[in-house]
Amino acid sequence: RKSEALCLYIPRCWSALILAGIPSIFYGDEHGVFGETEREYRKPMPWTGGDEEVYAAYRYWIHERREHPALSHGRFRILEVDEEKGILRFLRYIPENRELDMEVILDCKNLKCMVNEITR
Repeated sequence: RKSEALCLYIPRCWSALILAGIPSIFYGDEHGVFGETEREYRKPMPWTGGDEEVYAAYRYWIHERREHPALSHGRFRILEVDEEKGILRFLRYIPENRELDMEVILDCKNLKCMVNEITR
């Protein structure tokens, strides 16, 4: 069974770092800090003992965003939405350089994300 932090924060990580727009990571997201009230989510930063899977996901997607220009400043086009299966497939691309196109498939039900470079 996936941890509660992992189920909450992996989709947040994807939306912040792969979808179009400027990433915004709230204090503690990368460590799996969560809560419903301000008192719960504004506690001191757990520099050790946070959710390692969540932290690793943020590190990985920050790296991928830096490595692939289409993920950081490319345009966004939806290719497929399957609400029943929890799948979102989209394209991140730079119109001036289509050799950098990236196809992204988010499987929200199974917490999987696949990113494929499209060669032209």
